Amino acid sequence: MTGPLFQDRQMLEDALLCQRAAAEGYCRGAGVCSSPVLLGELLDLLQQEAQLCRELSQELEKRGWLQQLPASPQEIRRVSDRFAKP
Repeated sequence: MTGPLFQDRQMLEDALLCQRAAAEGYCRGAGVCSSPVLLGELLDLLQQEAQLCRELSQELEKRGWLQQLPASPQEIRRVSDRFAKP
């Protein structure tokens, strides 16, 4: 009998990539949606996908397979300035 096609790390990384892609799709859909009801559904789905992404990232990090470095104050300021309203 052969071993599994994917190891735990590969499965978690693949799941994270899939969840990120799904979240991106919901975000794009919400950005162009004209129906308030559909927009609400898309935003709910986006929130669920974001939560799943966080959980998968935390599991990868817990196992030492993903390193998320904290942003420096300069990086935070740069991003904040980029998205600040004029």
